[in-house]
Amino acid sequence: MSINKILRTIKKYRNNENITMTEAQNILKTNEDVVLLDVRSPQEYKEGHLERSYKYTIL
Repeated sequence: MSINKILRTIKKYRNNENITMTEAQNILKTNEDVVLLDVRSPQEYKEGHLERSYKYTIL
């Protein structure tokens, strides 16, 4: 995927503080180069997370 396509995807959602789970799933399905960092607590991550998301702990 080109950097321009990635930037267009980011610009589409940058004005929203939150996107829906469906929107996130669609972004991940249609953009192989997008990475989702899940910064919720370990317990929340264990309770459920999107496919292709990565747990990242913020100290």
